[in-house]
Amino acid sequence: MILGGLVALLFTHEPTGKKRLLPEHVSTRDIFFGSISIMWREPKTLIAGIIRTIDTSSEYAFLAIMPAFFIDHLGFTQGQWLNLLSLIFLSNILFNLVSGMLADALGHRFIVAVFGGIGGFVSIPLFYYIPVWYPGNFAAAAAVGIFYGATVAAFVPLSGLMPQICPREKAAALSILGLGAGASTG
Repeated sequence: MILGGLVALLFTHEPTGKKRLLPEHVSTRDIFFGSISIMWREPKTLIAGIIRTIDTSSEYAFLAIMPAFFIDHLGFTQGQWLNLLSLIFLSNILFNLVSGMLADALGHRFIVAVFGGIGGFVSIPLFYYIPVWYPGNFAAAAAVGIFYGATVAAFVPLSGLMPQICPREKAAALSILGLGAGASTG
């Protein structure tokens, strides 16, 4: 984190981020409540926040439940589980880029709905059942884990969709995605 902070301070010289963007007469309290009130002023932001909450809730649930399931019930070693988890997150990182490019070509909403929503609907049960049907088969579990990581990445275009929903209040709209991400950990 220190290295990241130093890179940001020393190597980025964008003047826009060095000072407050809103006028001085706008209070921090107004900014905070404006970020929250956007959910009922622009209901699509609330829907996107709910989608974001649902999207990553499986990821956090898997981290709590799946290690014991894979190791204690399916016979995977701890090392295999950690390798599987690494593959899931690697595929997620790689498909973050792919989903953004596909969203530019096919539409943000389409990618989120089809590859994210329907893909998650398919990949989440598969990530449970494939290892149950093929216990100890790392390759099968890895294939479905990579597919799952890719479907979670398909929700990345929400970050591009939110400013389109509220072009005059982009930061407030994006804050709802952050709220949804945090809510999914609960």
